[in-house]
Amino acid sequence: MNDYSKSRKSLINDINPPPSSHINNKVINLSGFSFSPPVFKVLSKGLNFALAPKKILVDDIICDIEFGIRGLSDSIKNTIQQDCAVILRKARPPKSNLSRDEFEALKSLNQNKDIVVLKADKGGAAVILNREDYRNKMLDHLHNRGSYKKLPKNPLKKISKIVALAIKSSNSVSPLHHKLIESNPITPRIYGLPKIHKEGAPLRPIVNTIGGPTYLLAKFLALKLKPLVGRTGSFVKDSASFIEELKDIKLDSGDILVSFDVVSLYTCIPINEAMEVINRLTDPDTARLVEICLTSTFFSFEGEFFEQTCGVAMGSPLSLIVSNLFMEDFESKDLNSAHLLPKLWKRYVDDTNVI
Repeated sequence: MNDYSKSRKSLINDINPPPSSHINNKVINLSGFSFSPPVFKVLSKGLNFALAPKKILVDDIICDIEFGIRGLSDSIKNTIQQDCAVILRKARPPKSNLSRDEFEALKSLNQNKDIVVLKADKGGAAVILNREDYRNKMLDHLHNRGSYKKLPKNPLKKISKIVALAIKSSNSVSPLHHKLIESNPITPRIYGLPKIHKEGAPLRPIVNTIGGPTYLLAKFLALKLKPLVGRTGSFVKDSASFIEELKDIKLDSGDILVSFDVVSLYTCIPINEAMEVINRLTDPDTARLVEICLTSTFFSFEGEFFEQTCGVAMGSPLSLIVSNLFMEDFESKDLNSAHLLPKLWKRYVDDTNVI
């Protein structure tokens, strides 16, 4: 067992020794409460586990089907509608996928207002925290980290208007995207994922922008800019491609292996410099829309409203693309001006491996 595993296990056991049902660290209890084995059993199914429905939501299914086939010809739509109608008439609710004990355990968790259950930042474990501890960590991050500013009121209407006007005057967005992007937006919210691999389990802030005024526009722009990523020799697509590249690397006795990453990459991305890169790589119309998305990051927490004053939002579809493009430009400038180059320099977003 390495030092990381030892420190993590020590942290968990010191706070609350896990019961026998606590298997493979699927459930981490960092609260001051003790729970019965069925609670750990139901949470070990994962936070993406879905309860079997008690009834078939026919109206919702029909609405989703109608939306999905809206662009097809009338004859094809009629065929799909008839086939789906036959299937829905025969459909019956599935059997429950929870035992009675598990269902009661889930009910007790929902009724306990003194805890929150969150997904771990890495590994996918379910983490139980005291609600007050979670709240204090979030407030400390929002008020004391220098990346956010409290707003006097909700800027949803103002930003929605800015986005709508930008789209209407844009040559980059099709009429179909106009319709999708101008749907009724909601206020984004922020939450934190506990980093259980670090001492004290600090939180990684995530802004849930889904349904927000810039979400669909950011998603559209991310798809448009994605082909621009990966044009440098340092680019790593995924772990499989990285392993494949390492097969041909020969190490000498004097070689030194180094790996490092950027601390809080997203909040460290300088927007002005990132926009300089975007302006060089794409047309002015697209760049203007990107800038609106990057400078309109706001969210709510417990009824208060904040805006992000630096960096890009963790949770926006556009943030990964912009971060990659900035990192490629940043490292290329340094590598091209270096007198001595490393034997290997490979980077996946902000994780860099060097020989």
